[in-house]
Amino acid sequence: MKYVFGLFVILLSFLMGCTSEGTSSGEDCKMGRPAPMFSDTMRFVAQHRFEAEGQKGIEAVKLKNGLDLEILQTGCNDLMQEFRIKQKGDYQYKDDRFWIQGASQSMALLSVTSPNLAGLNQWAMTIANFESSMKLAEPFEPEPGIAVTVDKILGKEQATLIIRLEQK
Repeated sequence: MKYVFGLFVILLSFLMGCTSEGTSSGEDCKMGRPAPMFSDTMRFVAQHRFEAEGQKGIEAVKLKNGLDLEILQTGCNDLMQEFRIKQKGDYQYKDDRFWIQGASQSMALLSVTSPNLAGLNQWAMTIANFESSMKLAEPFEPEPGIAVTVDKILGKEQATLIIRLEQK
């Protein structure tokens, strides 16, 4: 499929910085250290925090529209980004399609917050195109070696939408 190279490049560009440094143990990695996707200078960002240690990074973002986002990044040779989007309200009775459609819509929304994030729209389109084939909490491979997983964490007053992107 034509998305393979594009999705791989998007994932790599967001996941790691431009340097190609090894881990603290001296292991050589294909990619450098995790880098932030957002910054507090972006016009839609109300609050931002980024911390990295070795090949792991965590980013907390609060957008001005009230959306709370946490991004976990790990990788050396196998790369992973996990977006955790918190939503206030009781979503306990929503079906799996609601969450998968929400993942596509969330990636589309995030893609317009900055020109640097425009590539997330490819993930939005991929999730939308394969929505009927995807199952909640199960990795879906639109192409070999590239997987997307949509999941949820439910509470009575808040839910968390989880979108995991992986390249192996």
